[in-house]
Parts: sequence; C-alpha cells; structure tokens
Amino acid sequence: MILSTGNDATWLRDSHQRPMKDTSGHMMEACLARDSVRRVLLSLIAVEQERLIKAGVVAQEKALTAQSIGATDAQIDRLSIDETSLGFDSLSRLDLVLRVNQFFQLHTTGVEDYLLVKRRVCDWVELIMQHFLLLQTPTQIAFLTSGSTGAPKTIIHEMRALQAEVTTLLAGPVPMLQPSARVLSLVPPHHIYGFLFSCILPTMAGCDTIDLHQQTPTRGFTVAQAGDLVIATPYIWERLIKSGLQFQPGVRGISAGAPTTTTTWSVLEMAGLSSLTEVYGATETGGIGFRQASDDAFHLLAHLERADAHIRHADTVDKILDIQDKINWTGPRRFTISGRRDDVVQVAGVNVAPQHVAEQIGKVFGVNSVDIRVSAGRLHALIIPSKPDDPTNALEQRIRAHLLQHLAPPARPATLTFRATRPCNDMGKLQDWTGDQPQWCD
Repeated sequence: MILSTGNDATWLRDSHQRPMKDTSGHMMEACLARDSVRRVLLSLIAVEQERLIKAGVVAQEKALTAQSIGATDAQIDRLSIDETSLGFDSLSRLDLVLRVNQFFQLHTTGVEDYLLVKRRVCDWVELIMQHFLLLQTPTQIAFLTSGSTGAPKTIIHEMRALQAEVTTLLAGPVPMLQPSARVLSLVPPHHIYGFLFSCILPTMAGCDTIDLHQQTPTRGFTVAQAGDLVIATPYIWERLIKSGLQFQPGVRGISAGAPTTTTTWSVLEMAGLSSLTEVYGATETGGIGFRQASDDAFHLLAHLERADAHIRHADTVDKILDIQDKINWTGPRRFTISGRRDDVVQVAGVNVAPQHVAEQIGKVFGVNSVDIRVSAGRLHALIIPSKPDDPTNALEQRIRAHLLQHLAPPARPATLTFRATRPCNDMGKLQDWTGDQPQWCD
C-alpha cells in the first residue's frame, strides 16, 4: 500500500463514496459516511484528552470541547493532534493512535502506521475512510466495556451484524427516516448504541446527525423538529422529563444502554415525545430485542433466533450470545427480563459491580473494610478506617484521588461515610447507613 505523505488534505483520492465489495464479491455501500467517522474520531480524542486533563498532563484550554466552541467544522478539521494544538505529546499521541487503531481495527489494512505521520484531524478521517476501501475482509469495529465491573474488555463486532440490527429497526419499530429528518444523539458515538444509532443508522437512512452529547440534554428540545429521531439513555430521558420542557409534535425517540422505568416511559406524556422504542442489549451482544410500551414484552430482532434457552445469530448458528440477564420466553420470539445473572447494577445506564468498587476503595492505604449499597440510583460507600480514631480527612482525599483515577463517574459512590465499626443489628446483619450525614459527597 502506498499513501502520499504530503501536507495537502487532498493527498487521499476522494473515492470513499464509491460502492465496495464484500468478501463474496457483492457490491455494498460504504460502511460509514465521512461525517460519522469524523464524529467517532473526535469523541475518541475527547475521551483521551479528558484522561490526560484529569491526570494534570494537559491543560483544560487544550480540550477539544473548549476549542470547538464557536469554531467551524473546517477549523476543527485543521487542528493538529500534537502538543501545541490538542496537548498530545509523543507518548500520549501514541496512546491515542492505539485507541483509534483498536476501534476501527486499522491494523488489518496497515493504515494505522500513517496516523504517526499525519497530524491533522481531517487527515486521520481520510485515513480511516481509506481503510474501509482497502479492506479485503469483513469490516470490524471494537468497543470497550465501561470498566466499572473490572478491567475494560474489548468487544469486536462485525459491521454487517451491526447493520443487520439497524436494518431490523428501520423495517419495523423505527420506520425509515425521511431525508429531511435528523438524528439527534445524546449518546457518545464511540459507545455501541451511539455508534449504531447516530452513525450506522443515519448512513443507511441517508439523513444527517446532530451530535449533542457534549451539550446540555435540554438542547434537544430546541433543536428537535417533527420527524427527527432522538437517541438517549433512560438516565438522560428522565432528566429531560424533570426539565418540564416539551418536544415539538412528531419527534420520536430511542432508549438504550440501561433498563427503562415507568419514569422513563412518562417522557411520552410529560415531554411530548410521539413514540419511544426501547432497545435491549449490551456492548458484548449488540441489540437483542425491542419494545414500544412499558408493559410489553421484547420482540427478538429479526437477525437473531432462539436456540433452546439461548439466542444466536441466524446466519452464524455457532455464535451463541453471552447474555448476562435472565430471559423469560413468553412466545416464539418474545421475552421479558427478570434481573441479572451476576451482581452487576446499573447506574446512569452503565453496568457497575459494587464488589469491584469496594475492592478499588480497599486498595487505598488506611482502609480496613468497605461496604457498598445502592440507593436512589447511586452507589454509597461505608468505610471502616484501619485507625478509626485518626482524622479521616487525609484518608478521604486519598480515596477520592484513587476513585477519580480508576473508576468512571457512575461507579464512584455518591457518598463516602466513615464509621468506627459496621452498624449491625442484633442478628449481625449490616444495617442501612445511607441516612447518615456523609462526610464527603461527589
């Protein structure tokens, strides 16, 4: 493969709009529109910057979100992925290269080498588009789990399976959008549901996407028009309800990433949403089923089939989905969910393992024991210090610094409560401490 290394952004031929061939020789449309690739790339950059800013390596003013205020797309495209422009030195830029390579699986065509040569945002977008053209094998995309239940896991999905999921939704619960309609996404595009519904879906439907995940959720009320499709998690839908604002008539929604509640479904009445489709699934499995009413069972997506007690891809019968929830079948292709198979809970749409959170806090010097409870949709920690009589200010600061470094926001306890002993009843069972006045709130 030979790619030019000139400075002009036109060094790659503008051929990514051409149809491509799959491995069987059949013609297929380009996997993703350039705008979708660009938004995913910008999201990955922003996440890496956030990590560096949190560690004190990059100044806040270098943040892409800050530099994007009032900037045109062309100005953002010309930003350099280096220390001067976006704060990436040679080492942190290598970390970003590895993350972008991982997501798009660029190593399968060798394109990832050129990420170290080219520096501008627009050049990286064109490299990724070129990668899709050069592929001789099925396109793959790699997502990361949240890491709130342990070390983040890399989950690789074939693009054709993700497209099959979107095709099912466009043929059924989410009818094909009109060309004038837009997708308004309140979910980051590098998360699997953001990718499915704000990248693949608009590419297949031929409509535009407005990325709102870095703005306040209520921005969706002012932007959405009749025919638009809004993508959000139950956590965000419920905050939109609290705003007291109303959507214009004819705005539809998709909810994914966490189980809905009766409060989530009240967005139809309280916020004027014309319809809501809940998509059930996970990063590990992709979408599995959908429903359009809170009391309805889920419908199995068309590209999947039931195999006794399991679910598998219809065209890959040996691929059994690893589903962490308990599924109850109510019909040949309809099912309900009755809790998790493990100890995972969901906070703001993110899977969190309380035991993992307790283990992280337990690693901090000065901590004797930790208990975690879930209350009002957040985690709460009870901490018994090794030296209960000592002031807890220094310990609190060490715990806080450790949480900021090792856990995502949903996995960080909303309160830390310090006690000399565990509050137990006469039976020796731990009592609820969440009514105590916390010594530190996040």
